[in-house]
Order: sequence, then structure tokens, then C-alpha cells
Amino acid sequence: LELSGHFWQFVLTRLALIQASLMATDEEGQLIQLRAASEDASLPRSVEEEEEKKKMREAAERVDWYRMSLAVLGAWFFMTALSGMALWGTVKFGTCENSSPPWIIVTFAVVTAAVGSGQLYWGWQYVQAKASFVFSTCVGIVELWDGFSDGQSTGQAYLCDSHFHDAFVHSMEASKLSFMTALFDKFHMYGVMLAVLITSACLQAAWMIFVAGGGNDISVVMMAGTMGLGGIEEVAKVAAPRNELFLIAAVKTAARAVCIVMIEVLPQFYMQTSLLSLTFEETSTQAKGKQLAFLALGAASITKIVYSFWSTFPERDPGKPFIQASRIVLALAALLCIGTLIVCSLRIFHTFDCPSHLWNLSSGCVSSATSG
Repeated sequence: LELSGHFWQFVLTRLALIQASLMATDEEGQLIQLRAASEDASLPRSVEEEEEKKKMREAAERVDWYRMSLAVLGAWFFMTALSGMALWGTVKFGTCENSSPPWIIVTFAVVTAAVGSGQLYWGWQYVQAKASFVFSTCVGIVELWDGFSDGQSTGQAYLCDSHFHDAFVHSMEASKLSFMTALFDKFHMYGVMLAVLITSACLQAAWMIFVAGGGNDISVVMMAGTMGLGGIEEVAKVAAPRNELFLIAAVKTAARAVCIVMIEVLPQFYMQTSLLSLTFEETSTQAKGKQLAFLALGAASITKIVYSFWSTFPERDPGKPFIQASRIVLALAALLCIGTLIVCSLRIFHTFDCPSHLWNLSSGCVSSATSG
């Protein structure tokens, strides 16, 4: 049976080869014509694409990048002021039960919609990868909302402080962060959150002003990428020299890791999960929905940050001191982001699971007695 199977397999294979040979002989002229037509059809498309890309690059290079760097710097100060307005408006007009008033969120939504649509309208003519351009713009809007949520959450922490401060201090004592208990006991959660915002804003301001001094497309790539103007960043990349994009990405990502991620994004995200747990009994369903929405935006922002770290992880010239330092900074920042995202996701889940709504990685659900 085995020999018979090999025999028929050999016969069928030979017949298939003969049939293919006959088809190639009979239709050789047609195949050659089809291949030539295909090559002729693909050649113009390739040339047209290259010509279009060249025209877009030349148009992007003609942009006044000095004025654009000043515009991005002004936009950063404006968006930072809006985050401060969210904090002030929440403290002035909000309540612990309902959080910030709706008009603050509506105002920021209108502003971010205008910022996003303005980038799309202005930059559409300069980029060839339209889908990537739109995606980068939308992701940048998420990052802008993350900054707004930090200001709003700080205001809510101030309004609800009298309801949860003692419980928060006791929960800190039962966690791995017990060495920070005295800090939070003295300055309260809202004080630490405000200090984090001010420190990060000062570092970002120094970085943005320093980079804006360049007044060119490279400056705009780093400035827009730092604050979340993804559409402007993509257009600036079109004009930037190809051989310098690697260095630009490494510098921008490392600066963002130090100035924003480690100092603001991760501490704020962790404290916002604590705020959700500690105010669970005092806040309305609407306020809880706002908190969960802001936490979802924070998680999306952290996920995007981790992706940007790994996508720009320097691989060339590994022996250079700068490249080695960049690799260490990006690796540590990525691990911190992933670890914080996992722990905070568990804290959010156990907010609805634990009787006291408090959960620590080291102790599990914090008992009512421990939480005061």
C-alpha cells in the first residue's frame, strides 16, 4: 500500500508538471503581455507616490517653523492654564458629592475639539499617511484630557479631604508605601497632588522654552510630542531631516519620561485610584462615572506612553554613553508604567469588591477597622 501511494503521488506530480508546461507554452505570449501591463501600471503609481511625497515634504519645509514653535509654546501655556482652571473651578463651584460642575468639562471638550480639528485642517495637505495623521491627532487629544483630569481630581481631593483623610493615612500605613505616611498626613492628598502638578509644570516649562529656542522643525517635533499635539508633530516630522529623526525621537521620549511620566502621570494615576476608593461612599453615581472616565483616559495615555517608549527604543550605536543612558531611562520608565497600570487596575477592580473599597497589593482588602 505504501509503495502504491508513492507511485500514484509520483504519477500525479508528473501530470501536474506536464499540464503546467503546456499552459506556459500555449499562453506564453499572454503571460508576457500581462506581466508587462502590470509593470507598466505599477510604475506610474510608484512615480506619482514619490512625486506627491516630495511635494508634501517641500511644502512642509516651507512652513515658518519658528512661528510654529512659538505657537506650540503658547498652546502649552494655554492648556496648562486650563488645567489650573479645572482645579480652581472644581474647588470654587464643585462639591465632594458631584465633583466638578458640567460647564468645566464642556469648556475643555470644546477647546480640545477645536485643537484637534485645527490640526487636521492645517496639516492635511502636508502628510501622505492620512490614517496615521488622524490617529496621532486623536491620541494627542487623549493626552490633553489626561492633564485636565489631573487638575480636576486635585480639586475633588480638596473638597473631600475631611471625609477620607484619616482613612487614607491608615491605609498608607498598611501598604508598602508606609514610609510616605508622614508626608501625606502633613500635606494631605490634595497637597501632594498639587505639588506634583506644579513640579511637572515647571520642568515642562523649562524644557519647552529651552527647545523653542531652536525655532525649527526639530524643535516643533519635540515640543508637540511632549504636550500631545500629535498632528503638528507628524507634519514637523515630514519636514525634519530623515537622518536625525532617530536622535529626535530618543531625546523627546527621554525628556517626556523624566518631566511628565515619572513625576506626574504615574503618581497622579495612582492617587486618583485611591481617590475613587476613598470617596466611593460620598460621591454620586455621576461623580463616580467621571472618575472612572478620567481613569480610563489615564490608562489609555499610559498605554500610549509605553508603546512610544518601545517603538523609539534606541538600537543604533549602543556603545555611545547617550544611547546607553536613553536605554536605561526608557526601560525603567516602561517597567514603571506597566507595573503601575497593573496595580492600579487591581485597585479599581477591588474598589467594587472590598467592603471598605480599599485594597493594597501587600495587604489585600483593607479592613474597616484599619481604615478608621
